[in-house]
Amino acid sequence: KYGQAVLDRLASFGKDVVYMHNEGFVLAHVKAKEYGFRVGFRYMHLYKYLRNYLREHKDDIRKIGRKVAFQANCATRWIPEYDAFLDEVFELVGVERPRRKYERLDALCCSAPIIYTNRELAIDIQKRNFEDAIACGADAIVTCCPVCDRVLRRPSSQFGLPKIFITDLCRIALGEKPWPGA
Repeated sequence: KYGQAVLDRLASFGKDVVYMHNEGFVLAHVKAKEYGFRVGFRYMHLYKYLRNYLREHKDDIRKIGRKVAFQANCATRWIPEYDAFLDEVFELVGVERPRRKYERLDALCCSAPIIYTNRELAIDIQKRNFEDAIACGADAIVTCCPVCDRVLRRPSSQFGLPKIFITDLCRIALGEKPWPGA
């Protein structure tokens, strides 16, 4: 019932929607089909939008030439096919996504859901995640979720591994922002 109300509210704006958070996209793209919800608007995932934008602005891209670990948010497990769009975004901006233990379907949560109820476990998860990112040779960790981005500020600083939101990574490649610390 609530899910349909969310979708109806978005439809009431009469605009196309680019989902920058996977949970909203999963509601429209996966759960709506499961529950028979109506989706009264056109929508697109942020990765696909960024991929399309970068394709249209290829001449403006300066390849970054760095390695990045990716922090998948919880809902990515519902849409593993969208990793192909993310991989193309990384290719277009010129970053390498080295293989690591905690990635794709084996990705670790940022720990936001447990940070206040089991802080010790949350810190351990973050530690394992950042140590894995550093071990694979990453120059930064890229986030796609505003909550993950916020929660990972402390470990990013603690481990000395810059944290970059996916849209900012694209802006770096387009010359709109510098690489963190540059």
